[in-house]
Amino acid sequence: MNVEDSTPGVIPPKASIRRSSTISEDIFGSAYDHKVVKRFTGYLSPYRKLIIFSMLTVLLFSVTAVLLPLIVKYTIDSALITGVENTKILTICVTLFFVTIAFNSVGNYVQELIIGRIGERVLIQLRRSMFEHLQRVSLSFMDKTQVGSMMSRLQGDVGALQEFLHTITVGVGDLILIVGVVVTLFFLDWRLAFMMIGVVPALLLIRIVWLPFARKAFIRSRVTASIV
Repeated sequence: MNVEDSTPGVIPPKASIRRSSTISEDIFGSAYDHKVVKRFTGYLSPYRKLIIFSMLTVLLFSVTAVLLPLIVKYTIDSALITGVENTKILTICVTLFFVTIAFNSVGNYVQELIIGRIGERVLIQLRRSMFEHLQRVSLSFMDKTQVGSMMSRLQGDVGALQEFLHTITVGVGDLILIVGVVVTLFFLDWRLAFMMIGVVPALLLIRIVWLPFARKAFIRSRVTASIV
């Protein structure tokens, strides 16, 4: 049976490893597995210092991103008025603006560079460990396990872990940025701040409704890839 012959939206029969009710656990895994997370952090422990340094660069990037609009606001409100003193203030504000942009760019570049290198090194270690483990498994395991499912684990899951490492670092920076923006908005105008955060419950509701459908679609794509 070819993938093209299967009905759209239906998991092909050959994709079943044990039974249809366990496809999610076999291909995708549970939503959270403490043992998997603990084993994965073991691969990150040699790079603890680099990860901490990358988090500091993420913090630098987020703080400077919040400062940039504040500098522009102060420049418009205080410096764009004729007069010698205001001209001096404008010069200071422009200089501070470009210095902040420089720190923002450096922070973004360094954190992307460090996380990229850590991700590649962890990826190599994971692939080596999985390959060494495959050399020790029994022939009966090889006979019972589909080749496509095994390749899905070796390639897809390892790539997903690498992407997760990058995403969680960027997510921390985005969280710091959002908190900084909200605090700044409340400091400037609390009414505008409430208007801005008023859409957050709607976004959370959309995510809650959308996530199960996205999970099922992801499982179907992984199952289809495992039988190719």
